[in-house]
Amino acid sequence: MDIDTLIDTAAGKRKQLLDMTNALRLVNGKADGLPGIAIDRYDKHFVIQKFPGASKYTDIEQITGFIAKKYDPDFLILKDRSIKIESTPADGFTSRIIISKTGSKTVVTENGFRFRVDVNDTLNAGLFLDMRANRALVGSISKNKAVLNCFSYTCAFGVYCRKCSASRVVNVDINKKNLLCGEKNYSLNNIVWDNNEFIKAACADYIKVALKRGNFFDIIILDPPTFSRSGRKIFSVKKDFSQLIESALKILNPKGRLFVATNCSDVSHALLESFVRKAAAAVNMAPAEIKLLGQDADFPGTNTVKESFLAALLVDFV
Repeated sequence: MDIDTLIDTAAGKRKQLLDMTNALRLVNGKADGLPGIAIDRYDKHFVIQKFPGASKYTDIEQITGFIAKKYDPDFLILKDRSIKIESTPADGFTSRIIISKTGSKTVVTENGFRFRVDVNDTLNAGLFLDMRANRALVGSISKNKAVLNCFSYTCAFGVYCRKCSASRVVNVDINKKNLLCGEKNYSLNNIVWDNNEFIKAACADYIKVALKRGNFFDIIILDPPTFSRSGRKIFSVKKDFSQLIESALKILNPKGRLFVATNCSDVSHALLESFVRKAAAAVNMAPAEIKLLGQDADFPGTNTVKESFLAALLVDFV
């Protein structure tokens, strides 16, 4: 099967998602017959990513040509993550803009909500497509609940929870730019926020302060980056996630819910669950139910390759 047909076939399998969103992954590497290639669509903006697993016979120019002809994009960018060289950015990729009619920023819709993205800002565009179903799930259980959204990024979980009538939401992120994007997402969805809704802080530090102040939550979201730095402190999912979960559980209300997730391919669902159980035991809490979650339907072959991985759990406590 040629490249054009492979992309067309992959996109066809995702047609049903267009009823809920115009932002989705059209091609997810090996599972769609194109190892090491991902193609993401954000309405009329497209991102092609090339990973180390891409075949040397993969014709990138043919892929970009097909996308240009088939979709007439307003913006098309190639992000090459297949070769590590010293001149690449810190997050390890080079980029090439192929088409630019309207600039790299746009607004996409998802389940009736609107989100700002910039496909040429950093490696990430501002909305994690693989978290779509998880955002909807957490939003659906947030009515009249107090929600703490740690590592909030651009606050998409916060938008869902506020639009689903959470009693309050606190979005915490160390990056002020991310929080400003979160405010723009709130504005796009006509959400009026209060002064304590966007907090610039390391999540571990915020949790400590919340515990001292008796600030408790019904739902806590923990989706940290694999590695992060705050001053001299370095957070590693493999080494530090269990301790972070333990700290978070101390400010979770009785019968509360914890959503935990990681894209670190070294942390399986089983290992993530062991982190949760270890943390819960340390604070004398008992999970009543643990639901295994992962990437959405446009990520076939999930957890079989590093570039398409997500271990996530929704944990109900007694």
